[in-house]
Amino acid sequence: MEDLPPYTTFGVSTIPSLLPTSDTVVKYQPVPMNMNNHHQVLKAISASNKSVASLTNILGTYLKSKLAKEVWRKPDGFPLQFRDSPQVLRKYIYVMHKLETLSGKVLNHHQDIQSEWMATLGPFRREIFAVLHNDNNVVRCFAKEIPESPLMLPKLDEYALGLRRGQYWHHRSARAIGDPMSLLSKVRTVILLCDNISMNQSGHGRSGSAPIVTQTGWSQAQRLLGEVAVQVSKYNLHGIDIHFLNQPSFYSGILAAHGVNEIFNTVHPCSVAYSIVGHRVSDILEGYISTLRYYRELMPLNLLVITDGSINDDTKVLRDISITLSNMGFLLINWVSHLFRSRRKTTARLQGLKW
Repeated sequence: MEDLPPYTTFGVSTIPSLLPTSDTVVKYQPVPMNMNNHHQVLKAISASNKSVASLTNILGTYLKSKLAKEVWRKPDGFPLQFRDSPQVLRKYIYVMHKLETLSGKVLNHHQDIQSEWMATLGPFRREIFAVLHNDNNVVRCFAKEIPESPLMLPKLDEYALGLRRGQYWHHRSARAIGDPMSLLSKVRTVILLCDNISMNQSGHGRSGSAPIVTQTGWSQAQRLLGEVAVQVSKYNLHGIDIHFLNQPSFYSGILAAHGVNEIFNTVHPCSVAYSIVGHRVSDILEGYISTLRYYRELMPLNLLVITDGSINDDTKVLRDISITLSNMGFLLINWVSHLFRSRRKTTARLQGLKW
């Protein structure tokens, strides 16, 4: 099977292009001092004129020393939910944690330089995010929500500045008031669809006393997602994203049924199952929370997982979700199992999970 393109867009929605290093790499002059920990950084800041240029040189030197250790190559030192993650993502998590921790120390000791420090910190955060952005297509799709482009420097809140710890992923409420469908304008809708060969099987029913053969699960999924795309696009310009269980590619910004039909003319159920649902869910969630860590105004995630009942790792999915998520103010996972066979639907609302 030939690899499909890593993503495809439909309608007016676009995926940001790669961020050029010329616009994201921070230029600085190395400081001729040891800069291996926050104590040495604080000492260097005290000895400097505390200008943005001086702080940039100090922070750049500190990050270079941290990156040289390549701690992210050793997964055992990471929280469980990131141990199987790609090295680029682990590097991002590691460096952002170091930046946030150091920032809190700096601002607690030098409250008079908050403006200069924020002007220094923002470009380094963007540089680290740009590496992940260019490597991870899921991150690139979520980054479409950043106004203008991912090159824009987001506002630094207390979490980014290291002044607040704890419920990092707390999100403003996205619950709708009035028309329930208006909720679609406040969340990002992403669908993970099972594409195992069993989706080609037809269902069975009865019309009066006569048995009938219904559509295949794949055909029903195509019709269902077409309807979902139309409804979501009425309220949300981002449309829906569709991921498949066994496909390396995914599709972003689908706004209409014809976009779904075009996808289903290209993608077909696989005779060999390559992926575990929990792993694919983790790929999406890791991309989401990594982008949210950089851009805090990201829409809450509404993830719809659809299978035909042939997958038996529901427990693993829920476990992977519970160890991947922290305290999000709103996250909705719809787990639709046996949808096309027995019409049973199970909905799991997972909110405020901690790790």
